Amino acid sequence: MREYYKEKIKNLVALRNNLFTSVIVLTSGVVGLFFINQSFVKLLPFMVIGGYFDFVFLLNLLSINNKIDKILEELK
Repeated sequence: MREYYKEKIKNLVALRNNLFTSVIVLTSGVVGLFFINQSFVKLLPFMVIGGYFDFVFLLNLLSINNKIDKILEELK
């Protein structure tokens, strides 16, 4: 049973790292839109969509951290 928890924690940490990388890429993409010489109206939908997914991925990242903490508490 302990090996199961170790494997689950490894998978959750890998997922957390992937989500963190995705958040960095999304955030830098949204910030990069501010430096494009286009009208703000054309870029607004992309900023809203990027901000939304940034928020969703951050919430998912926090829930994964909570899952890892919960599993570690069970192991103690």
